[in-house]
Amino acid sequence: LLAHRTLLGLERVRRYAGLHNIVVEFVLVLDTADLDTRRVVYASPVLREIDQKIEVSNADLGASRNSGVAVARGNYVGIFDGDDYYSENWLVGAFNTIRAKEGRVVIHPDFVVSFGAIHAIAQILDMDNSPDYPLTNCFSVHPWVSSSFARRQIYLDHPYHRADTQETGFGFEDWHWN
Repeated sequence: LLAHRTLLGLERVRRYAGLHNIVVEFVLVLDTADLDTRRVVYASPVLREIDQKIEVSNADLGASRNSGVAVARGNYVGIFDGDDYYSENWLVGAFNTIRAKEGRVVIHPDFVVSFGAIHAIAQILDMDNSPDYPLTNCFSVHPWVSSSFARRQIYLDHPYHRADTQETGFGFEDWHWN
C-alpha cells in the first residue's frame, strides 16, 4: 500500500517536471522488500523504460540510498522517502534553486507530509536561517528529513553511513547525513 501511494505521488512530481523539460528517472531501491511490495512495485503502471529497480539486502536506509545513487544516471539526485508526500512542484523548485546557486548546495523541502507509520505535517529546520536553534535539541528531536536534492557528486563524495545506533552511535541516517 505504501509503495503504491508513493509511486502515484512521485509520478505527479515527474509529470510536472516534464512540463518544465526536466527528465526524471526513478531509481527504486527495494531493500529486503517483501513479496507484496515487490509485486506492487514491479507491476506499477507509472514505471517507464528509463526507470531502474534494484534489489538489495542492506537492511539499512542509508546504505540503500547509497546503492540508488551509485546506479543513478543523472547529474542531479533527489532522495525521496517512501512514506512522504511531495507537492508536484517540489522537484522543479529544487532544480531551479540549485542551478541558480554556486558551490555545493543541498536543497531540502520546507515542509513534509508523512503518511507512513506517522501521519504528520512538519516544518523542516533550515540551519542557515535558525541561528538560535539549540543543537542539544538534536538529541531528542529529529529536525530534518531524508528528502533532499543535490548534484549526484555530493552524494557520492558524502555517502550515508549505516545507522546502527548501537554499533556506531550515529542517529538516523538522514540526521547524521544532514
